[in-house]
Amino acid sequence: MKKDYYRVLIERYLNREATKTELELFFKLLSQGKLDSHLKVQMDLDLIEPKEKNLSFVKRHYGSISAAAIILIMITVSSLFYLNRNNIPNVVNELVVTESNQAVLILSDGQEVSLAENKNRSISEGNIDVITKDNGLIIYDSSKVKSLSKQSDLKLKYNTIKTSHSRTFQVLLPDGSKVWLNSLSSITFPLEFDSLKRVVTMEGEVYFDVLHANSIPFVVSHKGQEIHVLGTQFNVNSYTDEPAIRTTLVEGSIFIKTEKNQVKLVPGEQSVIKKNNTDIEVLEVDLKTVIAWKEGYFRFDHADLQALIRQISRWYNLEVVFAGNPNSDEFTGRIKRSENLEEVINILKKGRIDVKLEGRILYINS
Repeated sequence: MKKDYYRVLIERYLNREATKTELELFFKLLSQGKLDSHLKVQMDLDLIEPKEKNLSFVKRHYGSISAAAIILIMITVSSLFYLNRNNIPNVVNELVVTESNQAVLILSDGQEVSLAENKNRSISEGNIDVITKDNGLIIYDSSKVKSLSKQSDLKLKYNTIKTSHSRTFQVLLPDGSKVWLNSLSSITFPLEFDSLKRVVTMEGEVYFDVLHANSIPFVVSHKGQEIHVLGTQFNVNSYTDEPAIRTTLVEGSIFIKTEKNQVKLVPGEQSVIKKNNTDIEVLEVDLKTVIAWKEGYFRFDHADLQALIRQISRWYNLEVVFAGNPNSDEFTGRIKRSENLEEVINILKKGRIDVKLEGRILYINS
């Protein structure tokens, strides 16, 4: 009964039909955190049943105590990205680009190839021909590789894929594992994986869907942390402007190792390693919030102002200047990453965030 009443109360607020008494009750329950789970359910329903654009914001202060500032963004879902596994060829020596977003392929000799250019080309990479197609396909042709010595050489040659601002990218690694790169991210991998273990390095934020191989572990090496898996799905957020490296397990199991510590994660858990520290903290997290970027959204769950702004500034290539110390308000909600910058600034302002954009500099008074 109470659950139904909360749902009706939220709907009446969003539809601007709430009476004065209902508004007072709404903000009281909000400050007590009793509406949080119901608000999340409403957000999830919007993804399934898109509605007409309707932007609603809540920010409330009770004396000197600041309640959670909730941003509810219900926007038309016109272009969600659903990835069909059946559309990815099961070919070991192919690197498949499923989006035509801008990115750069760096070959083992340092040569850079723009993946946004719509032209067919063939590039010699050692004993492998790297063939780029105008339909967003890169093929690693290893038909010329015959001897074990040549294969050994390939294990010493590495390629790197880097993304820019406002770009995500999906690739199929030489072993068949799939990765998604968020903006300002990169991944480096050999042209031929070792027979004992498959090692890659990364920067920024990357989502991994690792092809299972019992005898050949997959290792993600980054800044003193190693992630060991056989076959599973997980997300790694390691941007340099973030205060910690966060690894979140979606399926299967993984081992997180540092110089002094090691933990095993189960689905729904996140390891947190703060900068210049080898201690590993394990948290339970909302997976939808962690991987929302892969689905085309910013999604916040009680995020502080700085965490919110970091995501937006990276995506839109902004320099951020805070005037004063950021307040303790928290934000929950989502924003479509395809929104233009002007609309996002308007959303922030409606959320009672004092922002001003001058060129590529975002000024925030807090």
